[in-house]
Amino acid sequence: MRITNAVFALTLGTLGLAAACSSGSSNPSDGSAPQIQITAPLAGATVGGQVSFDADIIDDFGVDVVHFYVDDTVLCTKGTPPYHCVWNTTALPDQSTHVLKVDAMDVAKNLSFQTISVTVSRGTQ
Repeated sequence: MRITNAVFALTLGTLGLAAACSSGSSNPSDGSAPQIQITAPLAGATVGGQVSFDADIIDDFGVDVVHFYVDDTVLCTKGTPPYHCVWNTTALPDQSTHVLKVDAMDVAKNLSFQTISVTVSRGTQ
């Protein structure tokens, strides 16, 4: 695959870290990567127990595959909506910070991702 364009953005806020990256394919009919919005948990949130990990993903030609990651380890893979996983945090250290990432590839093989940071608290359910 030949990459013809790339867009990178990084936002640091008081609520956590969010990053997005997209790359276009050489397919002239679909040069746009999927748009990703992690909807739960929110960036910078304190979470615990069984955590809903959700994303809204849109693409003008169709989403092929979506991966959900916790600290660079795949939590689950989805091929169709709803784009939802459950993250079990019960064995994680109290007050530990973790990076959640969602990547999506469309049918033209354009790839994008979004990341956020959250804190695990054993007192939060």
